[in-house]
Amino acid sequence: MADIGIDAHAIGGRLTGNETYITNLIDGLIGLESGHKFTLFMTGMEAAERAGNMFPGVRPVMARPANPMLRIPLVTPWLVWKLGIDLLHVQYVGPPLMTAPLVTVIHDISFESYPQFFSTRERLQFKATFPVTARRAARVLTISENSKRDLVEIYGLPEEKVIVTYLAAGKEFVPVADSESLRAVRGRYGIKGPYILAVGNLQPRKNLVRLIEAYSRMRSARPDIGHSLVLVGKKAWRHDPVLSFVEGSRWADDILLTDYVSAEDLPALYSGADLFAYPSIYEGFGLPPLEAMACGTPVVVSDRASLPEV
Repeated sequence: MADIGIDAHAIGGRLTGNETYITNLIDGLIGLESGHKFTLFMTGMEAAERAGNMFPGVRPVMARPANPMLRIPLVTPWLVWKLGIDLLHVQYVGPPLMTAPLVTVIHDISFESYPQFFSTRERLQFKATFPVTARRAARVLTISENSKRDLVEIYGLPEEKVIVTYLAAGKEFVPVADSESLRAVRGRYGIKGPYILAVGNLQPRKNLVRLIEAYSRMRSARPDIGHSLVLVGKKAWRHDPVLSFVEGSRWADDILLTDYVSAEDLPALYSGADLFAYPSIYEGFGLPPLEAMACGTPVVVSDRASLPEV
């Protein structure tokens, strides 16, 4: 029996895909009933309490300070040594020096192929840390063959070191048929009438300006289509063009921006939509299309990166 440490700082941080991944990973590992013990490294008290309630039997441990510049290279390896952790799982970046072996999941390295979608600070930070962790790790997990190809070709990792572990929609994503639940969610976000849905942070990589342009052209060409466009996602780097394009659209009153939406509301939002659109330019995997499909909603995606594979 091993004590497996998991960097779970994303829980409670509204880090969208990263939070979804780590939450479901922990749930899946516990469900295996392997006999292993799990220690979660957390950075927030509220999130630690939530994790303790969600995953009975795990051990939440505070890793402070939350600042990654101190937490990752200093606090985490000290906790690994102090607690006798046998294996540490992280997302993207782990300690450069540590007593236990390291497994990292790197969802994608899109900043290498599309640097224009990232700030200078992000590019410098990722370039300085991702390759180091990937080469130091005992195994690198990634979420599509497309991402594995990038890791092998760009970082020169041996193919056998990189393991593809596909994602799946959570068990909560099923068609919601209850009219009261659908009506309540519509009312919560001010949705009136039929709608087209998009889910993803407001950032250039999600290609939302192109989606808004397509929607506006469709509405102008087909007056009989009265659907609104609902954009679910929090504001991310360089979100201003999205907001500006919405404001400049003739159909601005029919384009709704909900900001961050709780996970509990997503199944009903997916189920209530007549169409889900995901025109992203690059995704390491792209969970929202699978979540929408699991809720019975027709999906349109771009033909870029991992999306055809998914």
